[in-house]
Amino acid sequence: MDIEQILAVDPYVIVRWRSTGTHFGKLGDIQPTARKVSLHGCSIMEVKAMKAGHTWVYFDNAHLLRQIGVLPGS
Repeated sequence: MDIEQILAVDPYVIVRWRSTGTHFGKLGDIQPTARKVSLHGCSIMEVKAMKAGHTWVYFDNAHLLRQIGVLPGS
C-alpha cells in the first residue's frame, strides 16, 4: 500500500492510497485466482483527543472483482 496524499480537516484525517497485490487467499466465497490487482481508495478517520475514533474506507469493490475475473468487464 502506498499513501498518495494525507489531508487534515479538523476533526478528520483523509488518506488517499493505492494498493497492489496478488489474489492468493480466499476472498469471502471466492477461491484464489493468482491474478494481480491494483486499487485506489481513501480512508477517513475521525480524530478526537488525539485518538482515532471512527474510520471509513472507500474503494471500488466492483473494480477489484473485475480484476480477479468475478465480474465481466476490463
